Parts: sequence; C-alpha cells; structure tokens
Amino acid sequence: MKRFLAALAVAGLLFPAVARAAPQGSRLASVIVRYVDGVDGDARDLLRATSGATLIGSIDELDLERIAIASHRVDALRASPLVAAVERERELHIMGKPNDPLLRLQWPLRKLDAFKAWKYEKPRSRVLVGVIDTGLDQSHADLKQRFVDGFDLLEIDDDPYDDHGHGTHVSGIIAANVSNRTGIAGLSRGADIVPMKACTADGACPVFETYGAIVDAIRRGAAVINMSLGGAGPCSFIDQTVYDYARDRGALVVVSAGNSAQDKNPVITPASCDFTLGVGAVDRRNKKAAFSSYGDFVDIAAPGVDVWSTLPPLVSLHTQHIGYGPASGTSMASPFVAAAAASLKGLHPEWTPEQIERRLLSTAVDLGKKGRDPFFGEGMLNLHAALR
Repeated sequence: MKRFLAALAVAGLLFPAVARAAPQGSRLASVIVRYVDGVDGDARDLLRATSGATLIGSIDELDLERIAIASHRVDALRASPLVAAVERERELHIMGKPNDPLLRLQWPLRKLDAFKAWKYEKPRSRVLVGVIDTGLDQSHADLKQRFVDGFDLLEIDDDPYDDHGHGTHVSGIIAANVSNRTGIAGLSRGADIVPMKACTADGACPVFETYGAIVDAIRRGAAVINMSLGGAGPCSFIDQTVYDYARDRGALVVVSAGNSAQDKNPVITPASCDFTLGVGAVDRRNKKAAFSSYGDFVDIAAPGVDVWSTLPPLVSLHTQHIGYGPASGTSMASPFVAAAAASLKGLHPEWTPEQIERRLLSTAVDLGKKGRDPFFGEGMLNLHAALR
C-alpha cells in the first residue's frame, strides 16, 4: 500500500499541487476532512505529509480529521482521490437567551429580533463606536472590556468621567456585556465604545466640543458615531462641513431626531444635516412616542420609551437596581441604530457608510403610512433582517 501511495505522490495524483510554491504570507486554515471509505492510517499520514498539513484532532467514529493546512492548498487537498470532502472550520453559537438578570425588562431586544439576529453577528469584531455624550462610567461591571481610551474635551484630559449618567446609559444600550450574569445585555456584541465627553453635568453640549469629539473619535478609529443630542434649528454651513468630514473618512453618524414634538416640533440639528442618520422613537406598541420629533429629518425609528440600561451607581440610587435604570427619549433610540450599524460593519468590514445606511433603511419594518413618512422615516429598525 505504501509503495502504491508513494507512486501516486510522485505522479502528482495523491496531492496534485505538491510542487507549487507557497505564496508569501500564506495563512493556515483549519479544515475538517472526510476520507474516501477504506483509506487507512498510513495513507492519511502520507497525504498530510505531502500536503504539508498537520493533524489537530480526529473523530474515529465519523471518520473525520481536523487538520491545519496552508490556505492556498485547500483546493488541491479537496481534489485528492483519497478525500471525499473538505470543509473549512466554522463556529456555531448557543441559541438560548442571555443570562443577564435584567433581560426581562429589555423589551426593545425582543422588538428588534435581537435573539435571532445574534447568530449572524461576529461577537468579537470590535467595531469602534464613538459615543459623543456626557462621558462613561468606566468602572461599571457591565461595561468591562467594552471600551477603549476616550477623551474629555471639556477638561482637556483623558478621563471622560460621566458626571451625568446619560453617556453611560447610551453606551450600555450599544455594548453592555451579554451573558455575563450581570445587569442587562447590549444590542451589539461586537461593538466597543470610544467615550468622548463633550457634554456637561447638566447635559449642555457646546457645539465646538462636539465637532472636536467627532474628529477625535474618527482619529481613534471609530467607524460609527452616536450623538444622542441635538438642538432646534436648521443645519448650518459649519455643521454640514463637520458631517461631510465624517462621511469622507468612512464614519456613519447616527443621531437622535429630538424630543420636541409637543413643543412646536422645530427642525432639529444635527438630524437635519446631510450624512447623518436621524432616529425617531417608538413605544412598545410600535406607536410613535408622543415626544418624538417628526419631519423629513427622521430616517428610521427604534425603541425609545422605558429603555433599561447602565447608569453610574450614584445616578441610579432612585432605581430598584443600583447601576441600572430606565430612560425615555430619542436619545435611547439612536444607540440601537448605532449598535446595529456596528454589527453590520463587523460582518462587512469593507462596507461604506452609504452601504450600511442603505441596509438598515431597506430592512426596516414599515410603520404608519406605507412607505417613508415623517414619523418613522423608512420604518422601525429590525436587527435580524439587517444582519440576515
């Protein structure tokens, strides 16, 4: 048998590509091999030797081997007459619900089909989301290892401490750890936060600091930026210059549409600027939240009423769960869309902001009048449909 196999190898039939030189930088692939019936151990050993492969493990009952082989040689291995099938290694993921104890309070995750969507997501893609807000409680147990170094543009230092709570709440909606037996679950398991403090303890956000925060977040690698903030008035020339800058550098800017529907419903900026994705708020019944501003600056909608998320402990003293609490507003709706954008970027790193935006809008669930309308834009975000 060994002589026969050696003859096949010399003839180039055992492993046809054995004489080809490996391309520079060729990577190893982990593959699962199913041999033709009757191929014994000696034959397998010789095949691996001639292919430059290494045995990692085997399941004798199923006649399967897991081997490591140079990526450029997988097709040649598949062509060997001794091999019935070769499949690249892949992962499956648990389908049960997360074990976060406050999950029962997170109605938006069910509304957005998050549990079904997570099987498509790359949970370790580490897409950076710049959160331009009041900062971040970096000691929060549910946000451990879910953020990178940020900056405080008000104090001009590298400690974006959250002395309000809003920024921590927004960040938890995006990226709180999932299935860590603590608190809540964030919508994106692949997003990491870049905390950029541009808002004061009373929630005021000087526009110049927000501009600087956008530039700094992009410099730090943010592919998505969330701005759960805004003000009455149309987009100015300088405003638009900033959002042109972000789009030119490949960042998708997601913004809240405003909470002024019951206060004369003025135009809201930055939602009214080009190259921003304006997000309105819906309630549990898929109705527009009473406060949610409306107009042609609303592109999409997401849950924004009674949304539970992370909070600094001192801010959450009035809640029944220290470190967590509910909030309402388009500020809560925007980070759901930012999280979905980060998950899409993790699946498709090559996608542009335009492609990500188009996917989110085209897979939204139409609400209200058929087609785009001023209350829901293209409809309500659906994470499962977007990632599927």
